[in-house]
Amino acid sequence: MEKLNKIYSLYPTRGLKCDGCNLGEDYYSDGYRCIRYGLFFHKECAKSDQDVCNLYHPQHTLKIKAISIIEDANGECKLCRGNLPKMYYYCSICDFAIDLVCARKVVVLTIDIPSTHEHRLSLVPKMNIFSCHICKLFDDQFPYACDICGLSFHKDCAESTPELNYSCHPKHSLKRLTRVPSYTNGKCCLCKIKLHIVFYHCSI
Repeated sequence: MEKLNKIYSLYPTRGLKCDGCNLGEDYYSDGYRCIRYGLFFHKECAKSDQDVCNLYHPQHTLKIKAISIIEDANGECKLCRGNLPKMYYYCSICDFAIDLVCARKVVVLTIDIPSTHEHRLSLVPKMNIFSCHICKLFDDQFPYACDICGLSFHKDCAESTPELNYSCHPKHSLKRLTRVPSYTNGKCCLCKIKLHIVFYHCSI
């Protein structure tokens, strides 16, 4: 709250989409709204820790940053590649930023039984340029690497299966894809968020 109160005039209320995490379009939550600008922040986002230690950036502590309505974050989250909202965690030494949602995620250090590889995969806790063995894309994120084979994977790719059955689409099995078909709108049919590197699709 300390950082937000320096920028916004907040009062407790309930609201939908949070300007701190960009989530909550479909449900009301307790939080705070700015009298002047109308921005809304979930209670847990407004009361986020001032400093966090994150295994994706172990060399420095990340500090909470809140920006005003007229400022633009001018960047993207280093983990999910989404645009940074009005609150995020930042390391000024390394110009490293992650959004509140990614900062809350549990960091998996090893994938002991990956669906797509026969050996254990370990997180490389620094940004590397690598080619994912599954989707073949070059990226500069945090790969999961096999020490035996020397192969690198995105986490989502390593944990994915070539095909799955899903209750929301019971008629056909879904196939894993890494390229968005041109005839789609490029968004998830359920949450409407832009598709990431690996996703599941029914061509039928």
